Amino acid sequence: MFHKIPFSICSTYDISKQAVYADDENFLSPGSSVTFIKPPSTKYALENLYYMEDFFLVHWNPGAFTMRNSRQDTYMILYTYEGEGTVDYLGKNYTLTKGKGIFLDCSLPYSYVADMFWKYSILYINGRQMKECYKEYCKNGSPVFTSSPDGTYQKSLEQLLALYNSAQPHLDWMVSDCITQMLTALLQTSYEQSRKYTTTPENILLTKKYMEKHFETDLTLDFLSEFSGVSKYHLSREFKKHIGFSPREYLIQLRIQKAKSLLSTTDLPVNKIAHTVGIHDINNFNMLFKKHVDMTPGQFRASHRNQFV
Repeated sequence: MFHKIPFSICSTYDISKQAVYADDENFLSPGSSVTFIKPPSTKYALENLYYMEDFFLVHWNPGAFTMRNSRQDTYMILYTYEGEGTVDYLGKNYTLTKGKGIFLDCSLPYSYVADMFWKYSILYINGRQMKECYKEYCKNGSPVFTSSPDGTYQKSLEQLLALYNSAQPHLDWMVSDCITQMLTALLQTSYEQSRKYTTTPENILLTKKYMEKHFETDLTLDFLSEFSGVSKYHLSREFKKHIGFSPREYLIQLRIQKAKSLLSTTDLPVNKIAHTVGIHDINNFNMLFKKHVDMTPGQFRASHRNQFV
């Protein structure tokens, strides 16, 4: 672990039996910590890319704790290598053992304590899209994820630290790409873990399949509610929970995807395509297409026509 990282550039300090109490933080930290020293990020990276703010490798003895009340505009991944600790976040306690990590929004109060000897790392990351990324991560229910100490998260972490130790050209872009891959893996891991405990109801699956086959027809929420055998409220809630879209949003996505295909592969007029996919108001079609594709139907057709000649 971290054997490819030259820790000679890190600073180590002993925090044994040290207690500090500040307005925004209380902590008692018997143990030791290693701090990674990285080059500063460029202004462009701070404004446009993902970047690392800090990294710590910590060895805590039983009873050590940190409690933060201040609002910090950053995001933290705490990952356990040995021992056990408990994190209090958003009113819930999460026990972290070997191979378990937690992804936190540091603008919210949190605390953590060593239940026994605890070896863990803390990675602070940020970036222009972090708020939206974290919002997506939270959809899966729990901030906790599982990844073996020689798994995807650790490999990405060591790659990230190695990049900061290199003299690579375009370093900020490479760092941002590495963090993007790390976050994507966390999103996928969290989703897969949540699916183990959540089975999509059969009526939701049948409704989804029906919509995919008949999206060009007039599929109202009342009709879909009757088809699925549940109330409109229940259908909307469960469909969003399991599919990721509300019924209306999913229907629009199906229609827009079909419209994109027809625009790319046929010479049908735009108004004919709108009717074909089930949107009979051309102004509404143009508005929805621009909103979801970020260009007009005509612009999309022009930019994709050469791919199919």
